[in-house]
Amino acid sequence: MKVIFILNPISGTGRQSSIKFLLKTKINKSIDYQIIETEYAGHGAKIASENRDITDVIIAIGGDGTVLEVGSALIGSDTRLGIIPAGSGNGLARHLNIPTSLGKAIKVINNPKIKTIDTVTVNGTPFLSTMGIGFDAHIAKCFAEYGTRGFWSYIKLIFREYFKYIPKTFNIEIDGASFQKKAWIVCIANSSQYGNGAIISPESSIDDGILDFCTIQRPNLLQAPFFIARFFTGSLHKSSLIDSELGKSFLIKNNFELFHKDGEPIISNKELNIQINPLSLKVLVPNNYG
Repeated sequence: MKVIFILNPISGTGRQSSIKFLLKTKINKSIDYQIIETEYAGHGAKIASENRDITDVIIAIGGDGTVLEVGSALIGSDTRLGIIPAGSGNGLARHLNIPTSLGKAIKVINNPKIKTIDTVTVNGTPFLSTMGIGFDAHIAKCFAEYGTRGFWSYIKLIFREYFKYIPKTFNIEIDGASFQKKAWIVCIANSSQYGNGAIISPESSIDDGILDFCTIQRPNLLQAPFFIARFFTGSLHKSSLIDSELGKSFLIKNNFELFHKDGEPIISNKELNIQINPLSLKVLVPNNYG
């Protein structure tokens, strides 16, 4: 099996420094592999594009941003995407039950199951897991500009920005049906979570051809502890602060300046056209997955 590992050396919390040693000691000897380090934003996508369909597996070593870069280039290809999570959130890896331990993630590469998943486009550009508008996108932008990575940086930013961010009103269309909604967060979920165990859409399935559209109202100080507990116990869908609808095609208009896709903030004031692409990407997952 021919494999390319694409390593983002600056992603996440710096665990990538041990990856070359771990691969040398833990990867199956029958696997012919090389490691290529990314040198600039978009480099991972370029490497994956140049090697798709001539390589059996291309593996992203990094966070959700690296996984998005590499995975986007493999949509519609027979080349499989592998993931070794080494980022801050690792949302898609967690949804797919890929271990966050580098050594255990390598074992998945040695003995994988191949799963075909849905992908999504927003204004023609892909994402794999979640996208959001509102407070989550604002925090994604703050995090990208923050000097320190990791879970606690997210927590500090959330506390700092919690009352500064003003919920907005959105014009929304789901599969042709239009309505208006004021919300703190609007999330379109292909998989269940943002990362770090924060489960935004507990009932989302990544291979059912349907997206979950979630609108969330800001909890007050009394509601906040229960809301946070639901976020991390997979019961957010039971909260009175969240409304969910299912669909395949979405249009969101006005009153936003940025959104995120898979945690990557994007500045835009255009209307957002979101479409699901069923069963369009092959991914390596643990043998015991689903």
